[in-house]
Amino acid sequence: MRVVVADRSLERFAEELEAAGPEATWSYHGPDEEEALASALAGADAFVGSRLPAQLAAAGSGLGLVQSAGAGVDAIDLSALDDSVVVANVFEHERSIAEHVLMAVLALQRQLLPADQALRRGHWANPARDPALPLSRTLTGQRVGIVGYGHIGQEIARLTHALGMRPQAVRRSPARQPDEWLESLGGPEQLPDLLASSDVVVVCVPLSEETRGMIGREQLAAMRPEAYLVNVARGAVVEEEALYAALRDRTIAGAALDVWWRPPPAPGRVDLPASLPFAELDNVVFTPHVSGVTEETFRRRAREIGANLARFAAGQDVHHRVR
Repeated sequence: MRVVVADRSLERFAEELEAAGPEATWSYHGPDEEEALASALAGADAFVGSRLPAQLAAAGSGLGLVQSAGAGVDAIDLSALDDSVVVANVFEHERSIAEHVLMAVLALQRQLLPADQALRRGHWANPARDPALPLSRTLTGQRVGIVGYGHIGQEIARLTHALGMRPQAVRRSPARQPDEWLESLGGPEQLPDLLASSDVVVVCVPLSEETRGMIGREQLAAMRPEAYLVNVARGAVVEEEALYAALRDRTIAGAALDVWWRPPPAPGRVDLPASLPFAELDNVVFTPHVSGVTEETFRRRAREIGANLARFAAGQDVHHRVR
């Protein structure tokens, strides 16, 4: 069996990936090394990575398994793959993302970045010294609205509930009993109520034609002016212009954005992640799509992907099959 891996994070854990996987010839490449990847894919049985455009899918005409290196498959051209090709994804990042969400919420509500920058200039932005500054709140009792209640949303609900918050969620198909830590679980028709009643709104739905732009001007207007938005899904789920206007005009209190509308620049280049000047706003926390990037995430993914490859090689059903 020949396996092509195009993910640098998994390459760090190649020993564990191969130990959990089948007897195979393993080939590792950067996801943008298209010429080398095309050559390696010729005759390969399995591909592991998060990006597989049509031209690379054509080079791997003999593939039997395409294993995404993460939860998303939006950068894999499924239409270019033969119907017989099995496609699977992997998770293992739920806890890391949930912790990132909490970090971002605390940074926003405690004014961490403005306080840091002010003190570096010698200004003590302390509400106990300056009554004009607003007091922060603790997380206890705050309602967190979770848009998308899959693996990530469920872990966010568990963790926020453990800290005394009141999680509620909406998902596309709510036909299940709410978990004990969840105040309510509704369908898309409950989204306006969730937005209007939440202190924090966390977006964690996968990107699809159905979810693209689902948080726009109307949805942001439904949020309370003291509420915060956290996006750990995909940039395109939230309308860029609408969010910028809401933050600039303070119709919402702030946002933490881990995902953006522009892709990362090529190595050695510098580029801002949005076309609008979010960097000029003081009520936004920027992070470069790192909410799930921890040692635990990739170590667990390496083991699970290796096990999935072993299942495929043995003719067994793979886990987290997308198609």
